[in-house]
Amino acid sequence: MLQYLPIFMYGIISNFGRSIWRPFFGLIITWLLAARLFHWRSFVDLSGSFWNALALSSANMLPFISWSRSVRDRDMEPLFGKQLEIHWMVEVAAFGEGLFSLIFIFLIGMALRNKVRL
Repeated sequence: MLQYLPIFMYGIISNFGRSIWRPFFGLIITWLLAARLFHWRSFVDLSGSFWNALALSSANMLPFISWSRSVRDRDMEPLFGKQLEIHWMVEVAAFGEGLFSLIFIFLIGMALRNKVRL
């Protein structure tokens, strides 16, 4: 039964490569959840706003775009300060967001390919 779990998840998330909207909404939800974790007040004692967290989350979600490095450098300091060690939950959120955004972007590309291919 466990061997069919990836196929079942693929069907739910992308309708077997036929849906663009399901992975797109998954990408948006991943972006917002990661931003919420970045802005969580138990990790953040500084003056970072939720907009800083959204920008940091988008930079983490799209690392292959050139502006993501400057956005990451600009928005890390208001959220986490100049401390060298960031809480492990923030690192887990950043890794999870990167992984899930990669999967969702791939599924969006696959759905677009299937739509154009006819």
